[in-house]
Amino acid sequence: MSRRDEDRQFLFRFHCPDFELEFQGDEEFVRHQLKKYEFRILEKLDRILEAEKRSLKPEPASKQKSSKEAKTRKKSSYKKKKQNRSLEKAEREPDYLYSDLSAPEAKEPEPELELDLSALREFYQGYHPQTHHDRVMLIAYFLSDQGRKHFSSQEISFGYQALGERLPGNLSLILNNASRSGFLTKEEQRGKIKYQLSLKGKRYVENGLRLD
Repeated sequence: MSRRDEDRQFLFRFHCPDFELEFQGDEEFVRHQLKKYEFRILEKLDRILEAEKRSLKPEPASKQKSSKEAKTRKKSSYKKKKQNRSLEKAEREPDYLYSDLSAPEAKEPEPELELDLSALREFYQGYHPQTHHDRVMLIAYFLSDQGRKHFSSQEISFGYQALGERLPGNLSLILNNASRSGFLTKEEQRGKIKYQLSLKGKRYVENGLRLD
């Protein structure tokens, strides 16, 4: 490393109402500090997102009802016009034009998620997760152990419900952070995002929710 690179200084600053973090130094020092406080920062981000979600006031019932009625009228009007156009077309064109048309191919339904819920609860009770990150890692580990090597955010959500845990305000953010940190891998399969527990994530759970 050149003398110029050694003299470069990096600054990291994180601030929220009840937590503030700042450190400055060379690249190696800043990376070490980020790794040290990574989970604390992610936990604070979770709480900020949940607080923002709770602060959003629901739309007044009268306004929701009015909007719903307007959408229903618009949908009904569109459906009626479409039926009229279909009737006009049928009157103009002979039936033989459509005799060879086959019905659209039905989409294959996704297999239902089957889990041993009692085993999941027993496994989960052996730990004491304090953050959404740790809860996600435990559910991901159990899914992987049950043969679900690739899983979706919906399956993680199902695990939360089975355990009676409150869902995070933004589950996708938790999964993406875990993926960026190397605890999960992320890929697209048939147009859907799937996750997989990485070796780092597996060691993290087996080490009692701690890094080596």
